[in-house]
Amino acid sequence: MRARIRTGRATSLIFVSSLLASVGGINRASAENEEAPPAAAEDQATPPAPGAHKPAAEATETTGDLESAPAPEEAKTPSFTVESHGWRLSIEGRMNSFVSYGWGNYQPTNVPDGDMSSIVGGGGFHIQQQRDASGNFHTLRIRNGFVGNVLTFNLSRNVTQTTTLTAHMSLWSDVETNLQVYSDAITWMQEGYLQLEGPWGSFTAGRQLALFSRGAVEIDFNYMHGYGLGFPCNFDGVHPTCGMIGFGVLFPFFRSGLLYSTPSLGGFTLAAGIYDPVILAGKWERVVTPTAELEAAFTRPIGRRGMFKLFASGIWQQLGAAGNPPMPGGMPDNRAVANKKVTQYGGAAGARLELGPVRVGATGHYGRGLGFFYAQENSEAAAYSAMDTSDPRDGDLRAFRGFYGQLMLVLGKIDVAGGAGVSQLVPLPFDNTSTTHLPKQNLGVSAGVFFHIRDYLVYSIDYFDGQSTWWGTSFTQRVHAINTGITMTF
Repeated sequence: MRARIRTGRATSLIFVSSLLASVGGINRASAENEEAPPAAAEDQATPPAPGAHKPAAEATETTGDLESAPAPEEAKTPSFTVESHGWRLSIEGRMNSFVSYGWGNYQPTNVPDGDMSSIVGGGGFHIQQQRDASGNFHTLRIRNGFVGNVLTFNLSRNVTQTTTLTAHMSLWSDVETNLQVYSDAITWMQEGYLQLEGPWGSFTAGRQLALFSRGAVEIDFNYMHGYGLGFPCNFDGVHPTCGMIGFGVLFPFFRSGLLYSTPSLGGFTLAAGIYDPVILAGKWERVVTPTAELEAAFTRPIGRRGMFKLFASGIWQQLGAAGNPPMPGGMPDNRAVANKKVTQYGGAAGARLELGPVRVGATGHYGRGLGFFYAQENSEAAAYSAMDTSDPRDGDLRAFRGFYGQLMLVLGKIDVAGGAGVSQLVPLPFDNTSTTHLPKQNLGVSAGVFFHIRDYLVYSIDYFDGQSTWWGTSFTQRVHAINTGITMTF
């Protein structure tokens, strides 16, 4: 299937959709036939990606269902194409189903050491409904993988001899039943946009995968979980899973925006987008600016044996707080947040290398107000909450950082992969981590074997080991998952 990555929930959050196009997918040809040109010389199309199901407004916590994140796939011609009166309609998609068995210890509402409160925004793995009397869980689910079931329609025609107009619509659905046999299946429009393409580049308007940290999701999809499951996100609810999202990988999210991307200039591309703004609920809910994102990438083939790619991206947005109307007598709103603005910003960079049977990728990100699972995450841990509302530090944004590395070996019809990643919160200088337990770190390790039965059918077995810790306590939550399933693409 083609993943279109132009420029491709965490708890009950929001991730996933369509990174499934040709984002420089796995170049199996270079491993099986040295004479075949590398498939990933340039990124095209936009991606289906990690689980995104609920609107951001519904997200209240950042750990749990990450609505998975699919990513770019190997490029190929759509299975079904019809042409009539100058219009071209193509259909592509995927279906998958996995058995996932997870076990580990539960993260209590209050971290063990004493009666100190715990801020869990972003850290830990929530399985409230599945814990036993000992605080542990052992649960088996039948569900989707890193990418849900996807059906994509592309309707296009030439506007001029060199310019094409395309309407892209991607429907996503889950196989999970939310542990209730009468639960209705949900289908949602993950992507919906119009795109103009020509020798001058491309312009896209509508709901699409954003730019910031997109390269990290490409690596996770192409070199690990494109046909796997990874971090289950949750065992209580529905939605595709998370792969390595939350463990060194930030999901860009699908957002409404306007995006321009240059044509490839000797392998160099530049993309810039303006997206519908995102709020930080409960603290910063007044929109000051839209979100601006930028991505630069350089992709080059290595003879006929592979390719390498360098990429970097950035994100920026300003927010304010909702003001209170003047009180009787003209008393002004003296809260610190009412008289200042904050800036969410971040940078991410990384590289991919494909050489013969070897696939390697590494990325990192850093910024303020980002979150553990997706950029601009609606997380309680993202901002400082002072006891005194007149404290000028009230609402200051905390920093987040992450690092992720992945290796895959393409051995004929079998891929063997392994990787690790870490996401961390950096406390503010005045945070008292001995009384309020901020999430500290999510550390994850994954491994998998993928059997390509046919070019459209893949069977996989993968394992995930995740550990979460908090500042000011020795408590560690550890979860494991073994997953196996089959994926058909068309």
